[in-house]
Amino acid sequence: MHSSIVLACHFGVAGVIWGTILGNAVAFPLYVRLIFSTLEVSYKEFIRKVVLRVYPVSIVCGIMLVIAVSLRNPRSLVGVLLYGVVYMTIYFLLFYAIGLDASERRAIVHVVRDWKHRLISKRDMGGKGESGENPYHRS
Repeated sequence: MHSSIVLACHFGVAGVIWGTILGNAVAFPLYVRLIFSTLEVSYKEFIRKVVLRVYPVSIVCGIMLVIAVSLRNPRSLVGVLLYGVVYMTIYFLLFYAIGLDASERRAIVHVVRDWKHRLISKRDMGGKGESGENPYHRS
């Protein structure tokens, strides 16, 4: 049985969080060993490029969520979804600022600008693609 389910029965949302953390802590070494042998990555490189970039942001967001839930426990699915949207947004912004290097941030900005350009082009063409035809209309 998953630790999140067991802990959720006793501690609610906080139990899900702690169960997820515990489950990942157990599985992490097994996955790391598989990844290192498959991709021929060193421990030092992995710690520097992955762990030190991802985990601090995850820990900060996890602590914030635990505090928020302890102050006001969501009482409905809408509340849970709202917490999820807020904390995923915070996580993304922190990860963007801290977890990505300059070239990765530039790549994301490029993709967002490309999407924006495509949306504006489609809007200006009445929802039609670059060829002038509506890609969603079947004849």
